[in-house]
Amino acid sequence: MRNAGREDRSDTSRCGRHLSPSRRYLPGRAGGGFAQQWLIIWSPALSFRNAPISERLATVFDCPVLLENDANCIAKALTSHPDYAAYPNLIVIMLGYGIGMSVFIDGKPFLGTNGSAAEFGHTKYEPGGALCACGRRGCIEAYASDYALYREARAMLTLPPGDSAHPSDAQMQALNQLAIEGDPIASQIYHKAGRALGYGIANVLALFNPDLVLITGSGVRGFEAMRPSMEEAIDEALVKELIGPSRLAASPWDRDMTFLGGIAMTLHATDLQTLAGCQASA
Repeated sequence: MRNAGREDRSDTSRCGRHLSPSRRYLPGRAGGGFAQQWLIIWSPALSFRNAPISERLATVFDCPVLLENDANCIAKALTSHPDYAAYPNLIVIMLGYGIGMSVFIDGKPFLGTNGSAAEFGHTKYEPGGALCACGRRGCIEAYASDYALYREARAMLTLPPGDSAHPSDAQMQALNQLAIEGDPIASQIYHKAGRALGYGIANVLALFNPDLVLITGSGVRGFEAMRPSMEEAIDEALVKELIGPSRLAASPWDRDMTFLGGIAMTLHATDLQTLAGCQASA
């Protein structure tokens, strides 16, 4: 496996007019899980399903509401960056509290029948294995997400106090530092997480043959501790011909790409509305 921002801007005054306040867009995001049109269909972070949240927000704020999965927001921000614009077949994997993925095929996002495509974190690594936040066992997320890493570490290591089910950045930084420093317990936890991630990525390579697999998200802070076992797992899982020229890279999480991508999507929708208004008045 080989290792490998332009900002979207919009001017709502084009054609000599401004959008009225009632036609400006309010972005929303579904954190982990998937959404379609007005609905949050499902998310492991929520106890309810098929929630028409966009419609309700649109009524309250008197404006259209865009609802999108957080991994897709991140991918939107990254695909407009010059470093990644040359990869039409792109996989973006988001590491963090959960694990998400966005797929671009020939430069277009692949969402599936109802928006549930690319739920990478809930594909299986070990049937009957560790408990995932979705309620099932053996998901990749149950091994390589923040909560999974911290869940395994908390009983064996001295870590900062706090909510271990929803570890803070400070808690995760402390655990990552132990792994970086070679603590045997922390290193073993990240080794196991890397193998789960690697076998999942191997499946992605075999299915999609992407130009680039890009790993990002707040959890990328611990990626270097996972990388050796991840690359080992990919090589174990696939013959070299199925890995082919696909590349693997990590993108630093120095800015919150979720919100940047949400803003870019909102500006794009505003541009489309402005264009439609210009064409209607022509």
